[in-house]
Amino acid sequence: MSLGAMHRRHSWPCLLVCAGLVAMFLIVALSGNLVTGYVPLNDGGITSRDYGGEVQGILLQHTVSAYTPHDPITITSDADFASQGWPGSGTQNDPYVIEGLNITTSGNCISISNTRVHFVIHYCLLTGGILGNGVSLDNVAGERTGGCTISEKRNGVNLGSSSNNSLVNNTISENSNYGVYLSFSYKNRIYLNILAYNDNNAYGGDLDNHWNITGGD
Repeated sequence: MSLGAMHRRHSWPCLLVCAGLVAMFLIVALSGNLVTGYVPLNDGGITSRDYGGEVQGILLQHTVSAYTPHDPITITSDADFASQGWPGSGTQNDPYVIEGLNITTSGNCISISNTRVHFVIHYCLLTGGILGNGVSLDNVAGERTGGCTISEKRNGVNLGSSSNNSLVNNTISENSNYGVYLSFSYKNRIYLNILAYNDNNAYGGDLDNHWNITGGD
């Protein structure tokens, strides 16, 4: 037997072992994501270096079977979350949760201001007219919006004087002014969103915000 043939003969077991290890790794990794539901930090080319520290993921795998119709939401203080009955305690590990709602109104669908507790807005359908915004945040820190569908508003998401918030994996379309509009806001993370058919897709000024957007027309 030639040396080349011997080399090929002994290479096959090594290749099979390597392939098996890679398959096992992928199964474990994918299973972990499906169980925890969190998007890895480096998805979409995003790394912790981009933000100067650790960034919590947004629940992406969980979905709602049907939206629940709900009146517009207005929150003007940390205490409003508890007084209005939103689940959670407002900590980073147990944020208040606004989830699975269909809010159709010509004004602001969700308006939150002057808060520092942690809260999430997940899997909501926000639409209904261009006199208001889908999500309007003013002087807010610690918010995460993920998996929402926001359309036919003035601005899909409007952040004013707000920092350290995250907008992840939302579909924001057909808004009359901007899909995402940031003013006097910094250190916000806007990534893995689809912005399409808005008059203007996004505006963030020259402040220190971090963007990674998919889609867009």
